[in-house]
Amino acid sequence: MRYSSVVNLQQSMKALTFGLTLVRHGETQYNKEGLLQGQLIDAPLSESGLQQAEAAGCYLKHVLFSNVFVSDMLRARQTAETIMKHNTSCLGLQAVWDPLLKEKSFGTAEGGRVQDLREMAKAAGQTFLDFTPPEGETQEQDKKYLTPCSQAQLLTGLTGPLGCRTLRGSSQEVMVSLETAPAWSWSGCP
Repeated sequence: MRYSSVVNLQQSMKALTFGLTLVRHGETQYNKEGLLQGQLIDAPLSESGLQQAEAAGCYLKHVLFSNVFVSDMLRARQTAETIMKHNTSCLGLQAVWDPLLKEKSFGTAEGGRVQDLREMAKAAGQTFLDFTPPEGETQEQDKKYLTPCSQAQLLTGLTGPLGCRTLRGSSQEVMVSLETAPAWSWSGCP
């Protein structure tokens, strides 16, 4: 998923124009079997997942990345590393392995079937996305990991808690390898 955006960080700062590429990790055996991974299960990519990462690398090989931010989970790291090895703009880049990009915790449901979690949510009278299993993270807890300020840092590469580097030039591309589609919104950026 690729986005282009302009972020106005402050009135006194020049607006930065950049592209944003979001990449979900390739398939794992857990994905194939319909099982939840969450944060505790650090499964590697399956053979199919490795092929998907290779295909993504070939597709993105000419994109000029300035920064790469990746969940510290093995499946996301393997995906990003495979993409980066195909891309000459990544030769001098050091990916930032960031635990804040992890998938939300599904608590006691991790390792179980996704369908079982859906049924638990239905039995509780909640939607799948709104339901929190025992010991899992709520949507609000999940959102707190990336506050609007750190979202802006992530998107722009400004130096800060994420250890990002300052972007140079007027148009940059940033790759973010995620565990799942983000539950938070980019609209809160300053």
